[in-house]
Amino acid sequence: GWMAYAVGSLPEGVDRITKLTMKWKVGEEPSHSRAFFSPWFGMDPSDNLNLIQPVNPWLGSQWAMYTEYFQWSPEHNSNSRQQSVEAGQTLAGSLVYDESTDSYELSQTVVETGVSSSQTVKCQSG
Repeated sequence: GWMAYAVGSLPEGVDRITKLTMKWKVGEEPSHSRAFFSPWFGMDPSDNLNLIQPVNPWLGSQWAMYTEYFQWSPEHNSNSRQQSVEAGQTLAGSLVYDESTDSYELSQTVVETGVSSSQTVKCQSG
């Protein structure tokens, strides 16, 4: 289940959110299991069909990080290159709009090592 979410709206005359960034510490290792869960932040348009997000999944025996674009209909998923991350390290994620290409650069970096993962996602109309 989801722990929390927020809903916002753009001011009149604004078409896109231009930047969303967050930092967090990777949690302690949970008990080893086949469970998959993932701390993340992200955003999607009002129709909720195109989610962009830096993710920090627990893979059952280790933490990882990458960025993800998920389109609900028609279903499509795109992940950037997965990188390992350790408990206690700091992740810095960002979603930055590029008006010249009408796209978002999704990025996630391990602050202590500089290791990063990113991808560019072209905006759809709306």
